[in-house]
Amino acid sequence: MAGQVVQMDYPVVQSSAQSLRQQADVVTGIGKAAVALFAVLQATSFMCPPMAMYYGRCKEAVDKKSKELADTLKEFATDLDGAVSDHKSGDTQGKSYFGKG
Repeated sequence: MAGQVVQMDYPVVQSSAQSLRQQADVVTGIGKAAVALFAVLQATSFMCPPMAMYYGRCKEAVDKKSKELADTLKEFATDLDGAVSDHKSGDTQGKSYFGKG
């Protein structure tokens, strides 16, 4: 790889990491609101037990998926921060992230 240059625009990458963190916060908030809504629907559907079970399953699924998505977004943000610090320290092959590089 002689002659190859690896460049990184640090502010852009750091801004992307911050945006991912903000998106994780939004997903968490929307997930909490949806879980609360399904909890209300579940509690008010006493006349139809199958619907209460359905709302309960929906509530659990939304809670699980929103947490997974938020965690994934936070992980991507952490990876971008790591890439910036690695690049600043001279690691242009991702050795700290991918092992030997």
